[in-house]
Formats: sequence, C-alpha cells, structure tokens
Amino acid sequence: LDIQRNRVETARALEQAMAEHNYRRSRAILQAQVDKIKASVSANDPFCQNLINDLEYRYPTERDYRSSQHNTYMCHTMERGTYTPPTNMSSLQYANQRQVKMAFDVKNKKT
Repeated sequence: LDIQRNRVETARALEQAMAEHNYRRSRAILQAQVDKIKASVSANDPFCQNLINDLEYRYPTERDYRSSQHNTYMCHTMERGTYTPPTNMSSLQYANQRQVKMAFDVKNKKT
C-alpha cells in the first residue's frame, strides 16, 4: 500500500512541478517528494528506489527535464507505458517487453 501511495504522491508532485514555471521551485517540489519517499516505510523497495532515482536525475537542459518528467507523470497517472527514456526507470513497469528493449537499446545506443 505504501508503494502505491508513493507512486500516487509522486504523480501529484510531478504534476505540480510541471505546472510551476520557475525551474528552481519545480525542482524543489520534486526534492520534497524524494524526501517523503526516503522517509516512507517502503523507501528501500526497488520501485521506490527507481522513483527516487527518476526524481533526482539531473537533465542537461530544462527542456529535457520538463519533457521527460511530464512523460513520467503521465505514465504514473495512467499506469500505462508510453515512450520511456532510459533515465526514467520507474515508468518501465508499465511498458511491454518491446518498449523495455527499445529503451535499453537507446540507452546503449544500439538502434
């Protein structure tokens, strides 16, 4: 149950962060969610660790950050896979085998 709460709260935090136009405040919203997950009972669960890694990942540009985190928000809200960049491991749980392979191939530049 705690894992699902972390997923739902992460989706809400992502929604708030993407609505925030100030990049630093947007990042602060996600950091607050990371802190909540780390303090939760299920903090060491692999899925929660992936949530933390996704939220803490530093993108090279704000545009990349917003694009990728918006996609992650949609995946967790709908509990469905879409294109998942290899930097967003928690979203891969919703992907089929072909999508997972494609994400790893892109990460390893095998396409």
